[in-house]
Amino acid sequence: MTASFGARVRQRRHQAGLTLEAFAGRSGVSRAALSKIERGERKPGLGVAVRIADALGTSLSELLGQQVVPEVQVVRGISPAALTDEDTGVVRESLFPTMDGVELVRYTLPARSQAGPFHPHDPGSREVFTIIEGSITVRAGTHEVSLDKGDLAALPGDVAHTLTNDGDAPASLVLVIIRPH
Repeated sequence: MTASFGARVRQRRHQAGLTLEAFAGRSGVSRAALSKIERGERKPGLGVAVRIADALGTSLSELLGQQVVPEVQVVRGISPAALTDEDTGVVRESLFPTMDGVELVRYTLPARSQAGPFHPHDPGSREVFTIIEGSITVRAGTHEVSLDKGDLAALPGDVAHTLTNDGDAPASLVLVIIRPH
């Protein structure tokens, strides 16, 4: 994952006409760390990977190698592109390639863990959380919502956000990220 992820990051950065310095300023990730990620020498944590994708104006799914799907297409045999944060054990799986600014993601949080804080997405973005197992607290800007299995919440995606599992068991959720066109 590391080398191909880094190569896609470098390619997108070049396409955007960004220097490493400008990219570092936009993403909040140090120039040295970005350079190592692009060369495949460093595996980014989940929060860093999301900041990189947001700074490049793309989805993390695309940087992980999933293709953007045109208007009508059948895609068979998709295997989720997964990223595990080695520090927290949080797993982020891109369940479907990004299409029309919509990304479908599954998060699995071990007991007593946190994912984030994540950088805000583009202005006007929304995030819809559906809890599959356990309980999750979502903090998005000034909003804080505690959700249990079967609950759904729609929150602003254009503010910094954090996911927390304060429980004694793992928790999982499906997240739909909706970016404006």
